[in-house]
Amino acid sequence: SAYKVLTELQELVESKGSQTRFVDATNRFYTLIPHDFGMSKMKILDTAEAVKTKTEMLDNLLEIEVAYSLLKGGDTKDDPIDAHYKKLKCELQPMDKKDDHYKRLCDYVQNTH
Repeated sequence: SAYKVLTELQELVESKGSQTRFVDATNRFYTLIPHDFGMSKMKILDTAEAVKTKTEMLDNLLEIEVAYSLLKGGDTKDDPIDAHYKKLKCELQPMDKKDDHYKRLCDYVQNTH
């Protein structure tokens, strides 16, 4: 996985590995996670900062993937919003209109919108 390659690159940085090993690991990373360099030269991931930046990028991509999987539909028999809450393991219950919390929320909505 790309995380495994980044771990290897981090170990190379710490042990001051050879340029050949950095190039090999960087090529494997870019094979797993394609980048568009345009006309510029591929950046070798040979510093702790470069590895950290790519790790953060992977973390963000993973979060996007999780969010997308939550949003990409559920059972067609359920309301889409209910399906999303179910995936989040949340349960919504209607409030009693006589409840003080309900009245407070109504007042809040009236006064802020």
